[in-house]
Amino acid sequence: MASVHELVHDAVMSRRMPPWQPDACCNHYRFDRSLSDAECETLVGWIDRTRYIIGFDFQPGVRAMVHHVIVFAIDEAKIGELERRDGSDGRPGWDCFGEGSELQGDKRYVGGWQPGVLARVLPDGIGRELPAHRRHIGIAVLWTR
Repeated sequence: MASVHELVHDAVMSRRMPPWQPDACCNHYRFDRSLSDAECETLVGWIDRTRYIIGFDFQPGVRAMVHHVIVFAIDEAKIGELERRDGSDGRPGWDCFGEGSELQGDKRYVGGWQPGVLARVLPDGIGRELPAHRRHIGIAVLWTR
């Protein structure tokens, strides 16, 4: 499985993304969605940078059905294996989020929610690190009956 970086790099640098079919050789178009060379380089470079989560909120559709939620970032190297295991027992997702689970050692806490918790915004200059190789987010939801 190609990394997210490889996929985005190839799609942007080959000009397949964002989709824009007209060729700039002959005309100037209003609302041109194509990217300049500098914009392409910026976008590709952005994927490789560490980012910081500075706030978190979760709003369940039926609040009475959700006991709590844990959100975590998953290492890109683990995604292929998790995609193969998703639904392997006939149900979506995976069992046993906790110790010994499919994500043991490969998850990084992003945030959580439980009834009564308001949106969390961290103070200026503070953020939870999200390294470039952790672009996939997992959500563990404990439902109530």
